[in-house]
Amino acid sequence: SHSTGAMLFVGDAKGNVTTFESDMGGQLRLLDKTSVSPKSVTSVDYTRWQQKRNAPSLLVNAQDNNIRVLSVRDKPRGSLQLKRQLPLQHRQQTIRSQFCPLVTHTRGSCIVTGSEDMNIHILDVTSTTRPTVTKLQGHNTAVLGVSWAFDESILASSDADGVVMLWRREQTES
Repeated sequence: SHSTGAMLFVGDAKGNVTTFESDMGGQLRLLDKTSVSPKSVTSVDYTRWQQKRNAPSLLVNAQDNNIRVLSVRDKPRGSLQLKRQLPLQHRQQTIRSQFCPLVTHTRGSCIVTGSEDMNIHILDVTSTTRPTVTKLQGHNTAVLGVSWAFDESILASSDADGVVMLWRREQTES
């Protein structure tokens, strides 16, 4: 049968990401359950890359010192495949990450993430030699959350002490 529903991705404390599909009536149907880590999943973010060659992807943080990019596959629908894994200091805190769609459009496939090393990392997940695009320093405790403004001109970050910082993105000439 052809599906027209939306997919929902949920991480859990056992290191799994479960894929559900919602039908037009709001009913959820289990599509897939993938073990991605031996530790808790702390955040999941979805993107549909602007480059057509890239499949939709999930960005998954887990408390095992790694961040993962997974491809969302069509067959079987909603199944996940590991595309890239990067080291990240993340053992105890709940760290969140996000894709950077606009930065990706100009610089590769980028993500932004907090870290227990008190820094914000912007990484190009397609780079095999130097994934770090930049590292923002200024927090005095673990950076737990990051979030872009809709146009990615401002990045907000929050840390374990409750401090929120705003970072303005430099505009570069095309």
